Amino acid sequence: MVHGSIADSVEHALRSPRSLTPLVLLMGFLGATLRYALEAALPAGGGFPVATLSVNIFGCFTLEIINQYVARRTKLPAPLVKSMGVGLIGAFTTIAALSTENLAFLQSGRYGMFAAYLGITVATTFGAALAGKAVADKLAKRHERGGAPGRHACCETEIGADSRCLSDDRKQDAVGVNAPEASVTKRDGGRTRSGGPERGRGESVGDAR
Repeated sequence: MVHGSIADSVEHALRSPRSLTPLVLLMGFLGATLRYALEAALPAGGGFPVATLSVNIFGCFTLEIINQYVARRTKLPAPLVKSMGVGLIGAFTTIAALSTENLAFLQSGRYGMFAAYLGITVATTFGAALAGKAVADKLAKRHERGGAPGRHACCETEIGADSRCLSDDRKQDAVGVNAPEASVTKRDGGRTRSGGPERGRGESVGDAR
């Protein structure tokens, strides 16, 4: 019982809009640490920035999975999902290093390296994004075959208790399955009739006179 209350409290805290800032800070720290470790493991061989290219390729691939699958098909809290894209992938990838390295190639007169690096980066990162979307689509189809409810598309941008972001099964609970029928009041020839179905076409209309 205690474990259940702790888990509920954690989930409630993660779903709060106030959790976005600390989550982004945490994810940003993790992303920057991972990039630093990768740059240390992949030194620039022959002057070609392998580490920068690698992080940008992997980041584009992963970001598509987060945006196309995790944000739409899972029940993870919206602030957590957004922090994964903004914090983790944002800190892991780097456009600044790409621009600086290309500028260094131009300044040193290595025009062939500049063209190769820029062309390879554009082609591979775009291809990685397409591959990430393809993987996300396959995961989504498998998710649908399993019958698991998805998340409304508004959860990609909205954070909070918006009823549109509830999953399909929770929407039914929110609306209410056993809602009372609204009473219908009709006036027929000065008489008031409340509730009940309307008279069919084949019934007598003598009451209306």
